[in-house]
Amino acid sequence: YTAVMDRDEYVEISSDEKKIHDLFLKVEKEKLCEALTQIESKYRQDGVKLFLMPGNDDSESVSKFLDEFTDGSSTFIDIDEGVANFEGIQLLGFGYSNRTPWNSPRELTEDEIEKRLSALFERADRGRMKKTIAVIHVPPYDTVIDKAPELTKDLRPVIKGGDAVMRSVGSVAVRSLMEEYSPMLGVHGHIHESAGVDNITGKSSVRVPVVNAGSEYQDGVLRGALLSISDSGVENIMLTRG
Repeated sequence: YTAVMDRDEYVEISSDEKKIHDLFLKVEKEKLCEALTQIESKYRQDGVKLFLMPGNDDSESVSKFLDEFTDGSSTFIDIDEGVANFEGIQLLGFGYSNRTPWNSPRELTEDEIEKRLSALFERADRGRMKKTIAVIHVPPYDTVIDKAPELTKDLRPVIKGGDAVMRSVGSVAVRSLMEEYSPMLGVHGHIHESAGVDNITGKSSVRVPVVNAGSEYQDGVLRGALLSISDSGVENIMLTRG
């Protein structure tokens, strides 16, 4: 984010961490409001529904802003720690992550994730798990979509043979609950460099596909996942980039 100011303002702010933090949050919310307003004006007339939630890097003030912005909106629906329905599909949203080396604002211990996410699954209609998409920011542990570079104590990637050493950094609690409740599909993010599709095995050997579209936001590239769903479940998952 950028902020324009004169030299005196810069000198005053640059020496005060609280003022820097407050300015960052102010500009962040302004830019977010501008983007969401543009998106809503484009899609409202077509009756498009857009489901969203904050991630682990978003502050609680951003989470509160999204609650307020989406309240009463005919286009946006904030599904963080909530359950929504869309054309026969039940959506369950959880935007927090497990602990990371970066100490981001919305991190939880595995025990906290297990407690809050299991409560969310219990709020959902248990009889509709075959029609439920679990939109959980952090991916399940030990899948192809939870691989990130292993880091040294000073947060540098471990390199062997010229390549970064990758390791699983997903959530053990998320995997356990996905196996237990066996929703139709898991949609995840969090690990930007780990785009892909995998499957975990739920109760009664039910196959639960999980997808991470990945992220290249720093390069101005939008990544996504196009899901084809029928009455019998997930027919196809296509990762998109553009």
